[in-house]
Amino acid sequence: MLSRRTVLSLPLALQAADWPSFRGPNASGVSDALGIPSSWDAKSGKNVAWRTALPGVGHSSPAVSGSRIYLTSAVATDPSKQLSPVSRAGIDSAADQVSHTFRVIALDAASGKIVWDRTVHEGIPKIRRHTKASHANPTVATDGRVVAAFFGSEGLFVLNAVSGKTLWTHDFGTLSLGLKGDRGSEWGFASSPV
Repeated sequence: MLSRRTVLSLPLALQAADWPSFRGPNASGVSDALGIPSSWDAKSGKNVAWRTALPGVGHSSPAVSGSRIYLTSAVATDPSKQLSPVSRAGIDSAADQVSHTFRVIALDAASGKIVWDRTVHEGIPKIRRHTKASHANPTVATDGRVVAAFFGSEGLFVLNAVSGKTLWTHDFGTLSLGLKGDRGSEWGFASSPV
């Protein structure tokens, strides 16, 4: 999970193979890469190649293609309104309906350096999110040439994987997910573009 001022720490061998979408190659959740550490510790640095501070809050898993790592984040334009996910139980919707920038970020897999950080949408989220989630839940999908990022009601955005230039977008309208018949419960969106 990414949250405000959180650092992304990746295991040393993550760079060994492409992981182009949610659950990796063939959506199996299994990697053919060898020598991947079975444990790591971000605090001590054990089996950690690098750390990079990232903006905002996101639950999307990283996607890896070649020398790049791609992920998403939602950043409240008013830092005092940036609410991180909470761990308490329940079905509550978060109360962070302030303007956000919805971002797709590319990192260099070897160094962790941010290669590009693109705002693909800005505005007050069309629906609320669950308190345990974020406005950037879906994992991107990439074939190494393009990156597809889905932000639910904010739209689908396809970017050039190298430059980060937006190639095209699609607005699906409001996708309200919550209890049937209860407009007060909205939980956001999590499905990957895959």
